Amino acid sequence: MAFGLFKKNNFADAIYYNAHIITQDSEYPEAEAVACKNGIIQAVGDNEYMDEFKGPDTEMVDLEGKYMYPGFINTKIPFVFQAFEKLCLHVDIEDDLESVLKQTAEYIEENPDLDTYFVFGFNGNIFVDDDQEEIAARLDEMSQEVPIILLDEIGTVFRMNSVAVVILAETAEEECVEIITLPYVINLFLPFGYEESQELAKEIMSDSLDMGFASVICQGTPSYMNDAFLNALLQIHSEEDLKQRYIFSQMQQYVITKGSVGYMLVDRQTSCVELGDQVSYQFLNVRLNSLTEWNRDGLLEMCKDAIERGFNVVIDAPDKDFCHLAFDVFNQIREDGLLKPVLAVGIPEDVEVDFEDEFMHSDKILTTSYLEQENDIFVRAHSTKEALDKLTLDAAEFLGMSDVLGSIEPDKYADFTVFNENILDFSLEKFTHPHAEMVIVAGIKTYDAEEESQNEMFDMMSQSQF
Repeated sequence: MAFGLFKKNNFADAIYYNAHIITQDSEYPEAEAVACKNGIIQAVGDNEYMDEFKGPDTEMVDLEGKYMYPGFINTKIPFVFQAFEKLCLHVDIEDDLESVLKQTAEYIEENPDLDTYFVFGFNGNIFVDDDQEEIAARLDEMSQEVPIILLDEIGTVFRMNSVAVVILAETAEEECVEIITLPYVINLFLPFGYEESQELAKEIMSDSLDMGFASVICQGTPSYMNDAFLNALLQIHSEEDLKQRYIFSQMQQYVITKGSVGYMLVDRQTSCVELGDQVSYQFLNVRLNSLTEWNRDGLLEMCKDAIERGFNVVIDAPDKDFCHLAFDVFNQIREDGLLKPVLAVGIPEDVEVDFEDEFMHSDKILTTSYLEQENDIFVRAHSTKEALDKLTLDAAEFLGMSDVLGSIEPDKYADFTVFNENILDFSLEKFTHPHAEMVIVAGIKTYDAEEESQNEMFDMMSQSQF
């Protein structure tokens, strides 16, 4: 039994065989082997069928009865935040000024060796127009030698201490910068250096691979963090050590000039070109909030701008009124004939919405849970099968990438997650902390638990000798 397209002399780069393969393909749910070529699945079938794709240079990998699944897709938020949380302080949007300053002081005291203290996430309304000198003075009490930067949740309001003001002025003068913009300030003081970013990215990558994630969705993160993380991935890729697939979004928390969103998405997608299919920008993530004014026409134009350039759109709506606004905009998009992109509305569990009444084109709109946090995917699942679906088929649909991800079928990405046991036999509690045996991305084994264990043992023995 087999499923694939055979072309003479079209030998596979790698064949994984002697496996229990759960394909997540309803028409061909189980198999024994899979052939991969140029990062794509070439064929799926029995072990014997693979002989047709075996060539003199084909790598043959005996999985010895292990269980293979489509590569897990990590949809939890915030992946990039996790990478950088050691280098900055993320406060709650509900915190008032005194709470933010208190947390900042404690953070500085607990981290005396940082080169910059970067605090973000609060509501910019805690500041008033003429409080810059007062806030600078209070921050100076915490540190007069190290820059302190406070940046609000949506990235439009900031405050800093006196040493940061001096550094900013001197640097702008040296670089002949006449107008100091917020992006300039952020880039100057962002505490994510190249080497530190790479180490943090590799650390979070290792933890994620251990759980079996072949792909990671980077959403709900400010652009400046995404850019720093992307630069780290570029360097890791140049070292041929990039082990996962990364899918980024452009987060937008307020309406901007018509055409700007599309330009930013295309610009960031272009910056990923040298990474091929392994790193990409796929969608616009609009986070509706009460901190800024939203209007239907502005939101509609922004979403259409992204869609017309080939990107999907996800709108996070924190309450019922915002849900109505999102549904209204999406229905208008469908009425205007833009049918191809995936549109998703993220809603809180406690918001009750009649989707049939709201969605005039519900067959084209995917709904998803609002701001999924770590392990939330397992909390919402009622069985391991449902959890597996969320990690594969549902996640691929959410991304609008069902044509290349989510199941093991010919012409899809050759991304797989391998376990020693059948995870469908796990209890849901055990499945919340999986430990993969192997992760394969684009047909290449990027993680092997046994090899990792041997390397760790070797490192420990080497260190003990000194």
